[in-house]
Amino acid sequence: MEHRGKPVPRLAIDRNVPIPAYQQVVDGVRGAVARGDLARGARLPSVRNLAVTLGLNVNTVARAYRDLERTGVVNTMPGMGTFVAVDGPLRATQPASLRAIPATGAPLPTSSSAPIASTWRDLLAAAHALASAEGIDSAEFVDHAARLAESQGLDVPLLATAFSSGETADLLRALPPDTAGHVDTCPVEDVLERTRHPRLQAILTTFPSLPRVRARLGDKAARVELIPVETELTEQVLRELAGLPAAARIALVTVEKERWDEEANDVMKIIGRHRWLKMVFLDGANNGLAERLEQVDAILHVPRARDAMLRFERPGRAIVELTRQVTSRTRERLRLALTREEG
Repeated sequence: MEHRGKPVPRLAIDRNVPIPAYQQVVDGVRGAVARGDLARGARLPSVRNLAVTLGLNVNTVARAYRDLERTGVVNTMPGMGTFVAVDGPLRATQPASLRAIPATGAPLPTSSSAPIASTWRDLLAAAHALASAEGIDSAEFVDHAARLAESQGLDVPLLATAFSSGETADLLRALPPDTAGHVDTCPVEDVLERTRHPRLQAILTTFPSLPRVRARLGDKAARVELIPVETELTEQVLRELAGLPAAARIALVTVEKERWDEEANDVMKIIGRHRWLKMVFLDGANNGLAERLEQVDAILHVPRARDAMLRFERPGRAIVELTRQVTSRTRERLRLALTREEG
């Protein structure tokens, strides 16, 4: 018998904002716990029931529940269900309105009743949950966060740059959480000017962008460390790929034709080179995308294709975001750069 659990108040999926559905589920549950709408020990709906209620793929809800359990918000008991943690990181509180926070980069007010967070990602998720509790929708939250980021003018030791903003965003996504707070970004055209900053220790870029960055730096290229960031698929992605049915028809969705071979090679190392794999390239207008994906059983997509893939979730279809992380060699180079800065 499947446990239905307590409905999550105010939890709805907004498909018009650039926040993935699983993250909206995470933030919705965190917000309900923070508001006291979900009491300690309350049983949540099963993964399947919540997926049906929200119109999501069960894998999306399962991922959200895993994130909630990892951060201590819920506990899963085999055969019984998923419950709000009795001693979790969020306490019921009436948060101060986030509408009062200016868009000028002023620091967030502190409060002993604020959710406890251990990383910048947890802080961002907690802020979104508090905003939801105050009735601020996701679009307004994203707009405020963007304006706040633009106003900061961060003074940091690492600089990330690539030939396009999309590739720079991919680079930032792959960085470990303990590094992300030490990185600023700029276009390749501005990188020479930024090298004058005394705190700068290293410039991070992608392998395709490396020649362009070196050319822009000119003779200064020898005086600043350039770190071409090597990435690999995360362990979670590897597990999801290995779990795809042997007969599944798979589509690989990318936004850059030049990188499809690289992405396909990484995927086929896991699923096997004999598998049925279809290339789908997003051209901006996404003409005919629904027809190209109609007959596939699994969709693998790069992070930049996430928004376009939300509407293709359906029961029985696996959707895997090809999230990447830096390799151990790149992680060590980042650690050494930050160590030099601290010294």
